[in-house]
Amino acid sequence: GSDRPAACQPARPGYFVSGTGATAPRACSPGRFQPASAPTSCLPARAGSFVAVAAASAVTACPVGRFQSLPGMTSCQPAPVNTFVAVTGATAPTACPAGTVQPTVGSSTCLTAKAGAFVPTPSPAGRTARDEAIVPWTGEWDEEPPECDGEAIPRRE
Repeated sequence: GSDRPAACQPARPGYFVSGTGATAPRACSPGRFQPASAPTSCLPARAGSFVAVAAASAVTACPVGRFQSLPGMTSCQPAPVNTFVAVTGATAPTACPAGTVQPTVGSSTCLTAKAGAFVPTPSPAGRTARDEAIVPWTGEWDEEPPECDGEAIPRRE
């Protein structure tokens, strides 16, 4: 018999060997990946992407409607209300432009506000379209008018 040690085998993509004397490679953990053979460590998923499973050899770009601003993550965040993500691999959502709203999370576009509604520029993230749509005054009070505080206010007929 031969007393020679067996030749070492390189770790395959998605795995790594951190030091000498290892008997088996270790899988990259979720959020990390390794595309090369014979690595000594794994890489964090870059912002705009994620790695959901262990032993990954590649990242997955965040889909339209979702984003990831941090590296090393296992999923992407949905675009908040009044924002959108129109491209894959986004690192941040985009605020809806003036005159538009988005009442749902995870959207890829914004909707035109209803006629007669006012939407601030830009529409603040986290506010609902209902919060943002300010309907013009019709000349009637739904409830008691506010105190005047020295400012001119519409008179009640």
